[in-house]
Amino acid sequence: MKLKILIKTYVIISTFLVCLSLQSQTIENQSDEINFLINYIPSNLANEDYKSDFEKKHKTKVSSLNTLFSICLAKNELKLTDATFLVLENHVRELATEFFNDGKLLLLNGYMSDGCSSIKSEMIKGVKIKTLIWCHGVLYKKHSNISRFFDIFNEQMKNLISKN
Repeated sequence: MKLKILIKTYVIISTFLVCLSLQSQTIENQSDEINFLINYIPSNLANEDYKSDFEKKHKTKVSSLNTLFSICLAKNELKLTDATFLVLENHVRELATEFFNDGKLLLLNGYMSDGCSSIKSEMIKGVKIKTLIWCHGVLYKKHSNISRFFDIFNEQMKNLISKN
């Protein structure tokens, strides 16, 4: 009888450890994918040329999502004006277009809670799209320009998808 209980306990613990290991691997794979997408520079934006006065002034190419996030977070330090945001909006549209051209179909979303899943996939008009989720609690709410740029990026990406 004790052997039977011991075997059951062993099976339960082993199953739990295998499930935990699989979950950990999934999270690690998602983390790698998120890092890749956030730092991805589309092929047409990989050159050294600056495209706007903003890029020239700050010696920064708006060629990845990471750069865009960083600019939003540093808006006060960079003393960004409304005119600058219009320029950045054009960069966001261009970034979405180039992601699309390189076959990186994704949308950006933000949640004001910690612990949300950071990437998911969904079907839009028969096309599998990844949604990259910005999960940084209050940070997302405080930086409404991130939300503004997400909306522009998503609108551009959806327009491109619907045309194909």
